[in-house]
Amino acid sequence: MSNVAQEKMPMGEAYWDRYGIPRMTLTEALWQIDLSIEMEQTRGVWCLISEAGEGKSQGIHQLARKHKRRVVDIRTSQFSMIGAGVPQRADETGHFKIAIPNDYPKQGEKCILIFDEINQGQQHAIALFFKFLEDRGIYDYTLPDDCVIVALMNPSTAGYNVTKIETNSAFNRRLMKAYVYNTFSDWKKHAVTPEFHYTDFDGGRPCHPMVVRLLTASPAMLYTAKDRDGNKQFACPATWQTVSLSLYNLEKAKVDLHSEKAELRLGASINTVNARMLCEFIKNNEIIISPEAVLYDYKPKSKLRNRVLDLQKESGGDYTSLVNEVAQFIFREKPEAQTISPQLVQFWHDMPVEQAQPFYQMLDAACQAHGGINDTKNLEYMKALTTANRQYPLWKEINDRINRIHDEQEKKIHGRTQSKDPMVSP
Repeated sequence: MSNVAQEKMPMGEAYWDRYGIPRMTLTEALWQIDLSIEMEQTRGVWCLISEAGEGKSQGIHQLARKHKRRVVDIRTSQFSMIGAGVPQRADETGHFKIAIPNDYPKQGEKCILIFDEINQGQQHAIALFFKFLEDRGIYDYTLPDDCVIVALMNPSTAGYNVTKIETNSAFNRRLMKAYVYNTFSDWKKHAVTPEFHYTDFDGGRPCHPMVVRLLTASPAMLYTAKDRDGNKQFACPATWQTVSLSLYNLEKAKVDLHSEKAELRLGASINTVNARMLCEFIKNNEIIISPEAVLYDYKPKSKLRNRVLDLQKESGGDYTSLVNEVAQFIFREKPEAQTISPQLVQFWHDMPVEQAQPFYQMLDAACQAHGGINDTKNLEYMKALTTANRQYPLWKEINDRINRIHDEQEKKIHGRTQSKDPMVSP
C-alpha cells in the first residue's frame, strides 16, 4: 500500500502491528530477498504481504534477471491436485508415482519459485504449498538445493476474499513475513530505467514520461486506495505500467494522447475520472515528446524544436531522458539513415555542449544494448548514419565544438595554457 493509502486506513490496530511483522518498503524487501539469494539461504521463506498492485511479483522477476535465474510462477488459487501432479500407471505392486509439471525446477538448475496469492487457494492447495515449506518438495519431487522459494499474498482484511493463514503457527515458523508498500521516490527511481518495461519491449523502456510527470506533480495518485475500496478500477504501480504501455502504443498509432480514444483506453485501466485527469494534464502541458517525433519531425522552424529547446531549460532531467531515449530508439528501431539524418544533426547541434559530448557515449551504450559493434547490422547501420550526417555543415560544427571543449579541458587538467599567437601584435 502506498503511504497515502495507509494514511486513509480505518482507525484501529494496523495489520502489521496486529501480527507483529515488520513493515518495509518494497525496495527494502527486495534487498532482503537479494541477500538470501546471494548467500544461498533457503531456510526461512520470505513472504511479502501487500495490497493489490504494489509490484511484488515484478520486483521478484527483476531479482531473477539480476541473478540469471529462471522463475517458476505458481498461482496457488489455481494449484489443484491435478496442477500439482498427475498419477501415473501403477506398477506390478499396485503402486503409482505422481508426475509433476514439466516447468518445475530441474536438479542443478538455479530458480526462484514464486507462490503467488498463497492465501487465495483452497485448503488442499495451501496444504501442498506447506509441503514445499516443510520438505522442499511434494510426492517424489524435491526442489534443487539452490532454488529459493518466495511467497506473495494480500492481507486477510475485509477487502480480499482470502483464506486466513496469519494465525497458523506451522506456517509462521517457516515463513519470514514482511508487510511491504511502495513510496513514490522508490517507484520513480525504478520508473525511469529500462527495467520498468522490460517485459513489454525488447530491451526494455522507461515509464512513459507523461505518467512520471503527472505522478511527480500528484504523488498521491500512485495508489488510489479510495477507488479500490469503492470497487472501482484504481491506479496503482501495476496499472500505471499498463497505462504507460498504452500511451506508447497510442503514440505509435499516431493517436493524440488527450483524445477521446486515448481517454477510453486509459479509463479501462485506472477508471474514467483518473483517465480524464491524465488526458487533461497531457493536453494542458503538451510537452510530451517521443524519440520518434524528434527523428522525423525536428525541423529548424518546427513547433517541436521550440518545445525541445524549452525542455532544455526545465529541471528534473526530462531533457536528458529524451536524449537517451533518442539514442536507444536509433539502435533499437534502426530507422532509415538518410531519412532521420537531417533531424538528428539539428537535434544534436542544438544540445548544450555538456549534453552533446555525452551523446556519443549514449549512442555507444545503445549500440551495446542491442547487439554491440560486432553485430554486422549495427556496424553497417553506424557507417550509413555517419555517412548521412556528413552531408550537413552542422555536423562539422558539432564535432568542432566538442573537440574544442575537449582540448580546453585537457589543458586545464594538465596545467597548460593556450600559447600566444606570434602573428598577433601585442
